[in-house]
Amino acid sequence: MADVLEFQEANTIPVESGTEYTWKEGVNLNCVMALQEFFRAIRKDSTAIYAYLDPLEISLVAKRDEVHRMVKEEERKRRKRKKKKANKELEKEAEVRLNEERERLET
Repeated sequence: MADVLEFQEANTIPVESGTEYTWKEGVNLNCVMALQEFFRAIRKDSTAIYAYLDPLEISLVAKRDEVHRMVKEEERKRRKRKKKKANKELEKEAEVRLNEERERLET
């Protein structure tokens, strides 16, 4: 990543507005296109980074997919419990209102 930032800083110049940059003349456009392709691929699917980087620099985490499934399952269970709890609270509120209405009608 530091190499990318260094390349970008060395090969860009600020535009008149001061907030945007443009590429200098003579920049290797193939390198720029390769960097763009790299970042697009990673934004599309984060696991694409493993196709671009040396396995000695970065490697897949052991059991990553299994852990990801477990996390998703726990999130699903938590949402289900939360929804069930909210439904119980609504039922209790409805029952309280019904009892209050019955008492009011009896008197």
